[in-house]
Amino acid sequence: MDIVVDYARPNELERVNELRNMVREIHATARTDMFHKAGNEEFVKQVVAEYNSEDFDILVAKVDDVICGFAVVECFNKPASLYRMARQIYKIVDLGVDEKYRRNGIATKLIDTIRKDAIDKGFCRVELEMWEFNNDAIAFFEKTGFFTFRRFMEMKLSK
Repeated sequence: MDIVVDYARPNELERVNELRNMVREIHATARTDMFHKAGNEEFVKQVVAEYNSEDFDILVAKVDDVICGFAVVECFNKPASLYRMARQIYKIVDLGVDEKYRRNGIATKLIDTIRKDAIDKGFCRVELEMWEFNNDAIAFFEKTGFFTFRRFMEMKLSK
């Protein structure tokens, strides 16, 4: 399977949103208290705004010219604080692969491209946030070299 990863073009953003909705549905099913179900107008506009921003890169993975995966990556500088040093971060905001194409190396190819782009652009790290319910994604990202360095915790309160 020949996988090609490139920066998205404007006519590919609709497909990116279709795949993004697949990812969103996983989250909405697992955490009904936090995520909206797929599909609304603002969601569609968001990917266009990200595409037009200098602070975001949108990548697409193709097999036989079919977009089967995507990644949205944010480029940003975290200023120094009283506690932390300044950092330049290439942050994966969203990444997904069409269910029909999973386990074929597409996500790995996206991560490899993101890693190379981050190095080429002078970033010191690639980061992402992960939900604890998504065990498959956690295992995948650990396999590609990511590790947990910070943890968010919550306490649910009854009314």
